[in-house]
Amino acid sequence: MRILICFLTITSLVLVGCNQEESPSENNTETQEDKNNNQDQSTDSNSNSEQTNEDETSIPNLTKEKAQDILSTYKETFSVETTNGNVNNYDTKEELSNHYQTIMSKELATSFINDFYRMDNGQLQLLATEAPSWLDSSKSFQLEQIDNKTYHVTQEQSNELIGHRNLIFELIYNGDNWIVQSVKSEDLGEISKENAKTTVLNFTSEEVEVSFSHEQNNRYVYKVTNDKKETWYSVDKLSGQVMMSQTENGDPVDLTGIKNMSIEIVEALANENLAKVSTFVHSEKGLLISPYQYIEDNAVRFEKETVTNLYSNNTVYRWGVEDGSGKPMESTAREYFERYKDFTNPDKILINNIKQRGNTVNNIKDKFPNSHVVEFHNTGTKANSHMDWSSLYVVLEKGEHGTLQLVALVSGEWTI
Repeated sequence: MRILICFLTITSLVLVGCNQEESPSENNTETQEDKNNNQDQSTDSNSNSEQTNEDETSIPNLTKEKAQDILSTYKETFSVETTNGNVNNYDTKEELSNHYQTIMSKELATSFINDFYRMDNGQLQLLATEAPSWLDSSKSFQLEQIDNKTYHVTQEQSNELIGHRNLIFELIYNGDNWIVQSVKSEDLGEISKENAKTTVLNFTSEEVEVSFSHEQNNRYVYKVTNDKKETWYSVDKLSGQVMMSQTENGDPVDLTGIKNMSIEIVEALANENLAKVSTFVHSEKGLLISPYQYIEDNAVRFEKETVTNLYSNNTVYRWGVEDGSGKPMESTAREYFERYKDFTNPDKILINNIKQRGNTVNNIKDKFPNSHVVEFHNTGTKANSHMDWSSLYVVLEKGEHGTLQLVALVSGEWTI
């Protein structure tokens, strides 16, 4: 019995000893697995970090100039060529939506399609309604970065349709390009006197003196003095509409309406939408074309009904004579009208404020004494001492039913 007990005791000790020796080995195995897992997680983390850094560095920088270009393209993309309301180059809403999505989100494109178009007997048609709100390239705006892929472009605007509001254009990077994600607005209430004065200055030139006069009928009234000549401007407190009269109590002229109409004409020219341009042309006087600000007696003139189809014929017109060389300026209408595409984002827009630029006499008011003249002016570059300046004068006169109509497109540039 003693021998058996001793044997059992020794065996127990051996087994305990073995278990104690195996335990550290198991712990070491678990620790090594943990290390391997940690190394794998660290590798994945580094890989994700490197991918994130690569994604961030691949996003192109967005400057104010680039943002303005994007919003200009956004506006141009919205405008499509139509004939009597029928869309020419797109047969379905889906096709047009795909076109819109090259510069805007699917949600924004869908809202445009639903609000501005309809299908009628298999024909895609543009509805007659007010256009969306766009960035005004002639006014300042703010660019704010929200995150590395999102920016907000904010601009204060006032007009009869939207009132006095902040427009907020959200631009996002979709992996390939910057696009317009959404457009929102904030009500700002009444315009301040200072902002109204700035609005008046936008319709005049730097040489004038603008002084506040009084308030009348919910409008701020300003006296504008230029070379001892006085004119009176008033600004609606809510809409920002600008009116001008030659005397304090004279008949007012809607400068805001004149400016907006002229901008529509210039944009239609830039988009080669002569069908739209023709809707503005004077029904009796037609459309005069002059390559210089001195209008010759034999300047080319088109009847209203012929403007729509000017690009579809290959007729070569003699527009005038080249300055300096004296050679005849001969080309098709499509070739000649290319010059009008440079004025969608001018440095200045002046209304009824004709400047003597260069050596050529400006006789627009002699030819059209009862007209309103809107000048879209590019100041040129410092490198060329601003001698490469250019202007497009949109000349408007009252036509049928007293509405303003387009009577002339006059070009201006430095001449010898």
